[in-house]
Order: sequence, then structure tokens, then C-alpha cells
Amino acid sequence: MVAGQPRDLPFDGPLSFAELVRRYSGDLPARAVLDELLRVGIVAETSGLIRLLNRTGYVPYQDEQAKVAIAGDAVADLLATLNHNLATTTRDNGRLQLSVAYDNLPRRVLSGFQTMSHDESLVWLRRFDAWLREFDRDVTGEESEPADTFRAGIGIDYFEEKIPHEDRDDD
Repeated sequence: MVAGQPRDLPFDGPLSFAELVRRYSGDLPARAVLDELLRVGIVAETSGLIRLLNRTGYVPYQDEQAKVAIAGDAVADLLATLNHNLATTTRDNGRLQLSVAYDNLPRRVLSGFQTMSHDESLVWLRRFDAWLREFDRDVTGEESEPADTFRAGIGIDYFEEKIPHEDRDDD
């Protein structure tokens, strides 16, 4: 096993996929979770071991409805943040909504920036995921009170666009 890399897991046993599912997914049956992860290509099962293939997260490449649902959530989250910030009257009450963009880049840097932004963003998102997981009631088993239940997170997206020469604003 290489440090920092996920290990291949047997389905059952003390250090197993089933134990991982039991610990972190509530009441879901391990076999159902495995079947879904196999179906969407996140894991593979070979020689009696389950291997993680996709470390970036769930991307439903073959499921158009799921992709639209994820896109809808991302747009709704961004719009909610923008709406909150537009209605905010104090600096301390605003929500994080930042971007970095340059409008005169050569094509040759796009691939490198896309790779770097992907890799660095995954590091941060994994840290945020680990921190939030410690408090998620579905994981901790803590009782949920409707008046004290919130959804929070952070989204990062990559964008690029070709700027037609006639649209350049060279002040």
C-alpha cells in the first residue's frame, strides 16, 4: 500500500468495504452501495477486492437526469449566494463568492491551468468534506431537529471561453 492512496478492500471483515459503509452511510446495505458504485464507475471489483477508481467524486456521465439535477443544485447555490450578498448591508454578513479570471491568455496555458486548478481544488474540497463530515447528522447519528437543520458547502468551477478579437476591450 502506498501512503496517501486508498487501499483495495475486501467486501467483508474488520477493514472492509462493508465496515466503511456501515460506519459512514447510515442504514444503507453495503451490497446496494457497492452495486451503485460499480454501476457508475467509481469502483471496480477484482480478485475479491474493491478498488477505488474515481477519487474526484460522483459524476453521473451516463445519467442525464442526474447531471441536470447536479447542475440545477450548483446554479441554485450560486444564485442563493449572489442574492444573499446583494441583500447584505454589512461586510461581516456576506458570503464567500470569489473568482480569478484573466481575459488575455494564450491557448497554450489553458491545459496547464485546467489541470492545476482541478488538482488544487480537489485538495481543498477534500479538506472541506472531511471537516463537514464530522458534523453531518447522517454520519454522527445525532438526532436532527427541523429548526436546527442546515445545508452548507462550497462550490468551485472551472470556466474558459474564446474571446473574439473584435470583442476585446483594450483600454
